Amino acid sequence: MSNMYFTITGFNHYYGDSFLEREMVVYLKKEKDNEYDKEAISVNYPGLGKIGYVANSPYTVIGESGTMSRKRTHKIDKF
Repeated sequence: MSNMYFTITGFNHYYGDSFLEREMVVYLKKEKDNEYDKEAISVNYPGLGKIGYVANSPYTVIGESGTMSRKRTHKIDKF
């Protein structure tokens, strides 16, 4: 399995981001019934549940200090 990097948004609505660690495994789930975004993909962590959402931006890029979406929703710098 290859590594996948993406930007996560919405941490402040759940558990924050202080528990994130390098190479931790998260699970992605398509939320077809999401009333705000029919293309929403939730990010889930075992034992906690939903911790945020995959940022819905085709402009997410990997930079020197992490990933960043066009709207700068949340920067992940722990990979």
